Amino acid sequence: MEKQYSSGELASFCEVSVRTVQFYDKQGLLKPVAYSEGNRRLYGESELFALKLICSYKALGLSLGEIRKLLTSENKTSLLSDFLHAQALKTKEELSKNERKLQKINLLCSRIQNNELSDDAVLTVSELLNKKSLKKTHAVMLAWGIAADLVQIAGIALAAWFKSWAWLAAGYVPAVIICAALTLYYLKSVKYLCPLCGHVFGISFKQTLGRHTPTTRLLTCPHCGVKSNCTEVSTDYKK
Repeated sequence: MEKQYSSGELASFCEVSVRTVQFYDKQGLLKPVAYSEGNRRLYGESELFALKLICSYKALGLSLGEIRKLLTSENKTSLLSDFLHAQALKTKEELSKNERKLQKINLLCSRIQNNELSDDAVLTVSELLNKKSLKKTHAVMLAWGIAADLVQIAGIALAAWFKSWAWLAAGYVPAVIICAALTLYYLKSVKYLCPLCGHVFGISFKQTLGRHTPTTRLLTCPHCGVKSNCTEVSTDYKK
């Protein structure tokens, strides 16, 4: 006869609580093979293996729904591969966020050591100080960017209507001029804050083509020489 385990024994073997075993039971992931005389649930070797598997999947970050699919799927290998790939991407994103958070913490620690810490500095490192001062810059760029798009669309429409390439050029040239002017405006209105040494610096047109987020850009600080996600700040920002 197959050896049977109580909820407590099952929990002990897998180093989880009895409530966890009961939860997975209620979710249909574990089913008792028998009941004791006191009407307690009893589980077999298969359920013990299933619980160990569930705990392993949970440790990998898989959701309850994903685990349920894995336990019932006939093609576990392919499905597990897909789930793990998605989990790897999610973990990379979390690591990137934590890296930026660590950079901010290191900057604050550096300022504490140099007796430069203030409430104003804390807000800046948290990317809150520059939002209001850059709001106007972002609004101007958005408005003129939309205008450039409309000019291009108008040129395309007129070129199609009149069947003349001249209208296409008439729409394209002003759009290019607007975009060039916006780039210059951006370079004059924005600087970047190094999260490691706190140095604020401007960038060149070439550097605007690098990898970036809405509030940070991957840049090499000219002061400390470290490449990191530097925070966008206004030109009137002061440390």
